[in-house]
Amino acid sequence: MAVIGAAAEKMKPQIEVLDRAVGKTRHLVGDSFTLADINILPMLFYVNRFEEGKAMLAGAKTLSAFMERLFARPSFRKSAPPPPAKKD
Repeated sequence: MAVIGAAAEKMKPQIEVLDRAVGKTRHLVGDSFTLADINILPMLFYVNRFEEGKAMLAGAKTLSAFMERLFARPSFRKSAPPPPAKKD
């Protein structure tokens, strides 16, 4: 947990940059869906799996809306990893 907490602290500035970037055009680069958007989605997906990541992303309203919009794309839904297995 200490490693995750330390990584989360280092990620805060990057989350802020991404939040500002997608706020300009609703995409990471330019005004349409690009490879940049495709590349960032898996990273955001996994950041969102950890409580620390969820908390950071919750504070980044524009980035959270970007994620929700792109996670809803049929191509992403078909290729998204399965949810983590529940522990007994």
